[in-house]
Amino acid sequence: MAHQLAFPITKVITDNLSLVMMFAYSQPPLREFRRNSFAGGWELIDEVLFGIPEQLATRAMIELVLLFRTLDDHEDLDDGSLGSQFGTLHLKSGNIKPLSIRDVANKTIHAKKIEWVFDDHKKPVLKTTAHDDSRENWTHAEIDLNTFAVGCRMMTG
Repeated sequence: MAHQLAFPITKVITDNLSLVMMFAYSQPPLREFRRNSFAGGWELIDEVLFGIPEQLATRAMIELVLLFRTLDDHEDLDDGSLGSQFGTLHLKSGNIKPLSIRDVANKTIHAKKIEWVFDDHKKPVLKTTAHDDSRENWTHAEIDLNTFAVGCRMMTG
């Protein structure tokens, strides 16, 4: 896929995806390391192991979805060629629908809250929560980071 923006798109995608995936897959072992090795020691350990990496990964994810939204506006990425399900969208009606790449961008950009979920260490999830605004028809989205990474790979050619 040849994209026509004024910056190196592949580098932006790979740099940011690298941060997102390193964070997502490092957290479960780091939590165990923290429990076992720093039972009361260094007061900055939680910031070093969790706070700063989460901020960097969240910023990287936001940069990715902003790029994907821009690319979709210009090149119709959401045509199904990247796959059709990047997670699940939970609606106020109780229904659940597949999350498209454009939905990933929109639900991240417009989220009230973004949180990383590591319930299954082999399948990290980014959960975005809607504002309480009555005009929103969704409650939250669960972005499958593994599938998202595959979509990123497909965009880089």
